[in-house]
Amino acid sequence: METFCWRCPDILSELNELEERIDKAIEEGDLEGLLKLLNEREELLKSLPEETLEAIQRKDEERLRKLEEMREGFLRELVWISAARESLLRNIREDGETIGRV
Repeated sequence: METFCWRCPDILSELNELEERIDKAIEEGDLEGLLKLLNEREELLKSLPEETLEAIQRKDEERLRKLEEMREGFLRELVWISAARESLLRNIREDGETIGRV
């Protein structure tokens, strides 16, 4: 016999709001805020039916794809930053002058 979840409508409403905030955090690149929201959502997920969890999992797979794209972009930027840093270091003499003749 299945039991009715009296709190489910409230939980689903809260979950929908969290899902929107999660998508916005990803879109804005707010990774710290994203992690806080995911931790908050984790508590809600424990009380949801399997069908709802499956739908969330599908959305999360798309979110994961977006995060992977962001990660790849960060890695490319890190390569450029490292190259620029090395170039600057080559241009600095031991006495602190920044003339390009080392």
